[in-house]
Amino acid sequence: MVTLAKRPKLFSEESFTSYLMRISNMNHTSSMEVCKLISNQNKVRYMWKYDLDLTNLIDQEKVQQLFGKTANELGTFSIIKDKLLEKYDMGLNYFVGNLLEKNGKYCPICIQESLHYKILWQVKDIKICDVHEISLLNICGICLMKLPYTHELLGLGICPNCNNSLTNKCKHIDFFEIRNR
Repeated sequence: MVTLAKRPKLFSEESFTSYLMRISNMNHTSSMEVCKLISNQNKVRYMWKYDLDLTNLIDQEKVQQLFGKTANELGTFSIIKDKLLEKYDMGLNYFVGNLLEKNGKYCPICIQESLHYKILWQVKDIKICDVHEISLLNICGICLMKLPYTHELLGLGICPNCNNSLTNKCKHIDFFEIRNR
């Protein structure tokens, strides 16, 4: 069994995909390779599904061995999702289609302070960072291209479109325009 020698601390409210990008980068492997090791599915087409339905997509024993953490520790949003689906009696497709963003969002100050992505940022109606009270971005401040939900470079705080840091000054951004996207 492959092990990941370096296991970073899991941040409060961090998404599983954020942790996956960080642990993969620290161990010089790709997120997709790690997913192949822990998945109980042949292939998961969309990485955001791990944040949404982690416990049903992974082999929990392999996760415990590889990460040194339980699926419950890693899949906080998955637990919240289960409670919401039960309480409001809605289907998973409705929940996903109406609640979560398909592109990545981030707070440039949070990324600079502690390189991780909160699961809460992916909720469509969340537009402001709860810590810094600034607009969350879904585009790079330099090239103005939308960000994917996950990418190896995002785990390093780098835009996969232009290779610039996501913490660079956002000179060209009209924050009013971003809020209305």
